[in-house]
Amino acid sequence: SDLEPARSMRVNPESTQVLLAKTRMCKPFLAGRCSNPACTFAHSAEEIRAAPDLAKTSLCPQFQAGQCRAGAQCRYAHGPQEL
Repeated sequence: SDLEPARSMRVNPESTQVLLAKTRMCKPFLAGRCSNPACTFAHSAEEIRAAPDLAKTSLCPQFQAGQCRAGAQCRYAHGPQEL
């Protein structure tokens, strides 16, 4: 599927911020207080976009420590083959 390349991508904090841009409303803007021209939050319903599915884009720290209880339901990868 077209989602496979995105699933294999490793996500770092900077790219996560870009991926999540405009996926939620800006609370300061709603209160009339957002003055950030580079704001990454939506300022209107038209700007909101769907958040990407980031499941299995990073390794599960609990699994690596031998303690993940979520099993197949875990949203983190249980080894590089799941990234």
